[in-house]
Amino acid sequence: MAGLLAFLVLVSAAGPARAVQVVGLYNFDTLVTSRSAEARALAARRGLSQVLVRISGSRETLAVPAVLDALDRADQLLIQARYESTKYTLQDETGAEVPADRLHMVFSASAVQQLLRGAGLPVWGDNRPPVLVWVVVPRDEGDNFISGPRDGEAGEWLQAHAARRGIPLQFPLLDLTDQFALDVRQVQQMQEGPLRTASARYGADHVIAGTLSRTATAWSARWVALVRGESFVFQTTAESLDVLTGDAIDIVADRMAIRYAVRATEFGGTRVRMTIDAIADVASYARVGELLRELTPVKAAEIVSVRGETSVWLLDIEGSHRQFLDLLALKPQFREVVPPQADSEQVWRLHYRYRR
Repeated sequence: MAGLLAFLVLVSAAGPARAVQVVGLYNFDTLVTSRSAEARALAARRGLSQVLVRISGSRETLAVPAVLDALDRADQLLIQARYESTKYTLQDETGAEVPADRLHMVFSASAVQQLLRGAGLPVWGDNRPPVLVWVVVPRDEGDNFISGPRDGEAGEWLQAHAARRGIPLQFPLLDLTDQFALDVRQVQQMQEGPLRTASARYGADHVIAGTLSRTATAWSARWVALVRGESFVFQTTAESLDVLTGDAIDIVADRMAIRYAVRATEFGGTRVRMTIDAIADVASYARVGELLRELTPVKAAEIVSVRGETSVWLLDIEGSHRQFLDLLALKPQFREVVPPQADSEQVWRLHYRYRR
C-alpha cells in the first residue's frame, strides 16, 4: 500500500463525533520508476482523477466532458510536485525491477473547485463527518471486530480507501462498555437497534458495520450503513480485500456526498436569515463568522442587527437549505432554538444558540 495518500484527520476515540477537518484532500502520492516529464504527466492525470472524485463526492465526475478535457492537462493544475527516494522497487516497462521514487503532488484547491463548479458539479468541503466502523473479520481464534487501521489487512485497506475518498474513519474502543452494547453476532445478523445504541456513545450519525468472510477463491461481505438516520444494506464480493473494502467505502461515500457535496445553482442561491443567541464578545463574533464561512454552501455572511447578545446574520448560500442545515448540524457550536421556516419572500429563517 506504499504511495497511498498521506491523509490526516482529527478524530477523538470517544465523545460526540461531529465534523472533523480533513487535511490532504488535494494531495496525491504515488510510486514511479522514472522522473521524466511523461511519467509525471501520467501520474498527474491519475492524481487529479482521484482528487476530483474526492472533492465532488461522485465517481461519475470522471465521465463529464469538461473533466475529461482537464485530465489531459492535469499537470497544469499542480502547485507542488516533489520526488523522494524510497526503499521500494517496481517493474519498469521492460519488466526489470528498478528503484522506485515517491512522487508527492498537490493540486490547486481553487482550480479544482472552479473546474467542478464550471462543469455544474458539486463540491464537498474539508469539514466532513467521521464514519464509525464496526467490522467483523474471521480470525484463527474466532470472528472478532477490527480495532483500528493497523489491525490486520482489512483495517489497513479500509483506512486506505477511506483516505482515497476523503472519509475520516473512527474505530470503537472495544472496551467493556462496547462489549456489553454490541457483540459480533448482532452485527452478523444486521441488528440495527443494538448497532445504533452502541454507536450513540460516540455521537455517531454515520456508521458502517459489516461481516467479512472468505472462501478459497474470493472474499464477500454483508454491510449495513447509517447516514444521518437513513439506513441501507448492501453486499460486496471480490477476489481481494483491497477491492472488497474499496467497493464498500465507495458506496458509503457516494451516499454521504448526496447530503454534503454542494452544487452551485444556475439561478442564484438561497438567502438565510439566521438569529444567533449568546454571542457575548468581539472574539465570539469573529469565531461565529469564521465557523459559518467554513461551511461549503456559504458564499457570504454579514451581520444585519445586534441586540444585546443576540445578532441576526444574513447568509447567501449555494445549494439547498437542507444541505446547509445538514452541514450546520455538524458544527457542535450551534444548537437549534426554533425549527427553520421560510417567510413570504422565501428567505429561510433560523434561530440558533452559540456555544463556545
